[in-house]
Parts: sequence; C-alpha cells; structure tokens
Amino acid sequence: MNTTRSPLCCLLLSGLLAACGGRGLGGEPGDAGTNTNQNTNQNGNQNQNVNVPDAQVVDPCAAMDAQLPPNVRCGDPTPIGWSWNGTACVGIPCECEGADCGALYASEALCYAARAPACLPADECQSLEYDACDERTDCQVVWYGGGCIDLDTCEPGGPGEDNWLCWEQGIACVPADQPCNQLDRGDCDGDCYWWEHRQEACFGDTGNEECCVQESWGYCAALPEHNACTEAGGYCQYGDYVPPTCGEGYGNDWAVIADDPDACGLGICCTPCPDPDDPAVSYVSQDPAECATIDFDCMDGDTRHFDNECGCGCLQQ
Repeated sequence: MNTTRSPLCCLLLSGLLAACGGRGLGGEPGDAGTNTNQNTNQNGNQNQNVNVPDAQVVDPCAAMDAQLPPNVRCGDPTPIGWSWNGTACVGIPCECEGADCGALYASEALCYAARAPACLPADECQSLEYDACDERTDCQVVWYGGGCIDLDTCEPGGPGEDNWLCWEQGIACVPADQPCNQLDRGDCDGDCYWWEHRQEACFGDTGNEECCVQESWGYCAALPEHNACTEAGGYCQYGDYVPPTCGEGYGNDWAVIADDPDACGLGICCTPCPDPDDPAVSYVSQDPAECATIDFDCMDGDTRHFDNECGCGCLQQ
C-alpha cells in the first residue's frame, strides 16, 4: 500500500516515529473487524498480523476550578487565560480564583484542542464508514497508524526479525468543507483549533507488559461560535435529571435567553453576579433563600429585576 505522509496523523512508539498515514491514501480500506493472519518470517518463526482495537480515551470533562472571583469586575475584558467550565471554554479576565488557575490555557484554541474529542460533540462525518464517507463531498477519509514492532524490545520492527507484530492502518472520516478544515496542523490557529483523537493499545499478552502503542488522527476545526451568553461574559449550563444551577459567583440570567432563545438550547445562561458596589445595581438581598420570601418590584422603567443564585434586586439598563 502506498502512503502519503501528512501532519494529519502519526504513530508514536517508545518516543519514536514508527509510521504515519495521510489523506487520500491509495489502495483499498482494510477490514474494520478483527483480522488475525498467521505468517512465517525468514527465520521460520510464526508471527501474527492483527488489527489494534480501539482503546478508551481517558479525558475527563469535569469543569476546571478556575473562575473570576465573585464581585470582581475587570476594566480590561482581555482574558488572562482560558478555563473549561464543563461545557465550553471561557476566558478569565484580570483575576482568577480556584485550584486550577495555574493550569489555564493560553488561548481559546488550545483549550478546545485539549478538550476534543471527549468533551465536544463529534462532527456528522465521523459516524460514517469508508464507502459512505468516500461518496460525500463534505467529508474525507483519513488513514492513520499501522506498522510493526519488535515485541522483545518494543521498538519499530518488521518481517525478518525474531519476534514481531504488525497491524493495519485505521480509517477515520473527517469534515472537508467547513471553515479551517483544509489547514494543516502548523497553520491551524486564530479562529481554528486542532481536533485530535488519540488511542492507545498495549500488548500485555505478549510478555512485554510495558509495550504500548499510541495512535492519533485529527483535523483543523473552527472555534465554536460565541453566542449571546458568552458575549455577556457567561456560560451555558445544562442539567440532565435536575434543573441546572450556576456555579459560585454566577447567576441564571433569564434576560439573555429572552433576547436569544437559542443561546443555550435547553440550558440556562450563567452570567457573573451583579457588582454590589456598582451604582447601577440595587440588591434587595444577596441571600437566595431570603429572596424566596420577599416580594419586590423595580419601579423605574429603565431597570429590570434579577432573582437567581446571586440574590435578588434591580439593575439599571
């Protein structure tokens, strides 16, 4: 099989580059199922050709403990870093509070790249098999990985050596006509980020329990669009079986959803709590439990009320 080297995918083995696939590779795709063949090398030893099974990708999607401190308002909204809040990457301006503040991402693109693919929805193309992908003009086939290793040394090897194992290249389907898709990894920046899938297979049943193979494939994707909630400095929060609630220092801003019902889908928009020192803010109470027992109204026509995790009161528009 002829291959073209590409930054799309690579196979790493014991820190060494062993093989690399690419886009638009020639030849027929391999069988997606388990394929075990017996071979004999020139030394008369029997060897196996096997497909490496998909390995579980471990990338927890829990929110980072890093946020703007409650009641802190920044004159300059430029982020000092980016934090993952469980559903999206959010910029932290001027000051950060939390155990993960030292682990903020330097850019929005790096944040999304680190959280893909485990924490972000997959593109439609990724669910397609080879034939269906090849027929689509908005998708393209990516071949990745494949190679041989010496099982005694866990280093790149191949036919003719005493104890070797080979596996076929894998196939993935990725989007082809969306913004950023045609960029190589080195040019994937600005409003783009690198979406990368990684997997690991270990050959513990060969007698070398430390011998593991890491394979990956990826493509350049556009950053998620900023909606009304993120433009307001907030983030979308979702709940499965219980109503969603906002984290400390944030409250459910119903006004954002009223202006843009699609901003958070079935979720809520959590924006920073109003600054009690701001003359445009009038708190009736900063205790949500107490607010539940208070009836109040914002009499000025240029004000609106709020009643959420931050407390309750009135805001001048």
